[in-house]
Amino acid sequence: MQDSIDIKSILLVFLKGIKVLIAATVIGCLLMFIVSKFVMTPLYTSSVSMYVSSNSDNVNTNLNVNDITASQKLIDTYIVILQQREVMKQVAEEVALTMPCTLKQVQEAITMSAKSNTWVLQIDAVTDDPDLSAAICNAMAKVAPEVLTEVVGSGSATSIGTAVPSVSPSSPHVVTNSIIGALAGLVLAALYLLIRYMTDTTVKSEEDLKNRYDVPILGEIPDFYQQKKGGYSYGK
Repeated sequence: MQDSIDIKSILLVFLKGIKVLIAATVIGCLLMFIVSKFVMTPLYTSSVSMYVSSNSDNVNTNLNVNDITASQKLIDTYIVILQQREVMKQVAEEVALTMPCTLKQVQEAITMSAKSNTWVLQIDAVTDDPDLSAAICNAMAKVAPEVLTEVVGSGSATSIGTAVPSVSPSSPHVVTNSIIGALAGLVLAALYLLIRYMTDTTVKSEEDLKNRYDVPILGEIPDFYQQKKGGYSYGK
């Protein structure tokens, strides 16, 4: 086993194993491309935004810092309320009026977040059906105002537009995954070459013998059966 390995040795190992490195990179890229393109289920994301105000009349001509702070804190409260099972059930029932949908699908698909330093609550839905993703977002936007008014008793939430079905999947990312696969194949091949080199105990030259045992070399026995280029050889 090699006691140490320097940068020059590493470069020589990689240079000698360049075919292995290239093959592993190509194979890793192809495998991840095939898995991403033909095995993984495409997912579609739809979104809708809601304007949140701490004023129930939704109109305020004299906005101040307190109103802004109150509305931003109110969004966090709204998210907690809208994530409750009963609310999700209402959303599922609303979607089910036009297409098959279950409570579990809604709970797994929907996510909500507050836009930084704004009064906007964003609702996202991710499913394997673009129409279903859009329907879940629109159903939540429809159910939310009534639920929030009933529970909170103050403030308002107004939908900003409607969600539309996505024309292209949001995942998997075929190109990104293919690049990751190529890099993974390259790294694994490089590790294989290094481990094989470091665990190789054979002596290939006079220099290897000097480095391994730190003793002077008095002579070496030539290989009489090795054919030299440009010369003559005799068969056995």
